[in-house]
Amino acid sequence: VLTDLRLTITPIGPRGEVLPAVSGRCRDVSAGGVRFIADAPVPGEMAYLSFPDVAPVRDWAILTRVLRRTRTAPAQL
Repeated sequence: VLTDLRLTITPIGPRGEVLPAVSGRCRDVSAGGVRFIADAPVPGEMAYLSFPDVAPVRDWAILTRVLRRTRTAPAQL
C-alpha cells in the first residue's frame, strides 16, 4: 500500500541501547515490510518505527530489521 505517513525511526544500538530518534516518511507498507526514507542516516540494523499521526497505533512501535540502505542525493529544485 503506497503511503506518505510521517514516522519516527528509533535505532537500536549493537548492545541494545536506544539511540536518538530520526524523523522520516513511510513510502509503502506490505505484509513483508515497510519502505521509508529518513531525514538522516539510521545507524545499526534494528530500529523501532512509530507512526505518531495514526491515532489507533500512536502509542505503539514496530521492531524492524533494516535490510537495505540507499543514499540518494537531495532533490534538485
